[in-house]
Amino acid sequence: GRVEIRMDYARILLNNQRYAESGAELARITTENPDFAQAWLVKGMLDLQNRQDAEAEKSLLRYIDLENGKARGDAREDEARRGLTQAYMTLAEVAERRKDLAGAKAWLDRIDSSEDMVNVQVRRAALLARQGRLDEGRALLKALPARNPAEKRARVAAEVQLLRDNKQTQQAYDLLTESLAADPADLDFMYDKAMMAEKLGRLDEMERLLRAVIAAKPDYHHAYNALSYSLAD
Repeated sequence: GRVEIRMDYARILLNNQRYAESGAELARITTENPDFAQAWLVKGMLDLQNRQDAEAEKSLLRYIDLENGKARGDAREDEARRGLTQAYMTLAEVAERRKDLAGAKAWLDRIDSSEDMVNVQVRRAALLARQGRLDEGRALLKALPARNPAEKRARVAAEVQLLRDNKQTQQAYDLLTESLAADPADLDFMYDKAMMAEKLGRLDEMERLLRAVIAAKPDYHHAYNALSYSLAD
């Protein structure tokens, strides 16, 4: 129908970063077709991007209401779950910006999507860390599934990021050391470890690690930049 075409147009404007025009189009759609759920979801994401948190919250709550009130066939089940996950994640972000950490957790707890489990647990862990409960946050991440090397690596990367965000440099360094012992060829982790070594004042080790990264992958630009900065210092 016509509303779907206008929705596609609003999305194209959004993808081309024509935010004001996209916002105007979405405002028209939500006024003329207030029961068209998808428009409220996209409007909520745009409101958030424009730092209009109260507006974002209103749009997303409207979307959730409409989406949960719908009868859906199996074909739309996945699309609806993805949309609701996005809405809950965004509302958690709005609550967190408002320093309402309990509210943020309540939104995350409504997500029931196995493919987003890593993202959700990462957000939960960050909330716990902000409440001074870093060890509980780490435990959440350690409990993530690690059924194959890629999942195992994602779990370590999430924990390293959590430690880094919370200024636990030594613990991040130790975790990377442990991970590299199991997989010495992981250049991204080697680079991360070099950055942790620099923060810990171990400049010789940083240089050795960066040179090892460059030797293994001559076009690893981050390592070149970091090395030339440190040598200039």
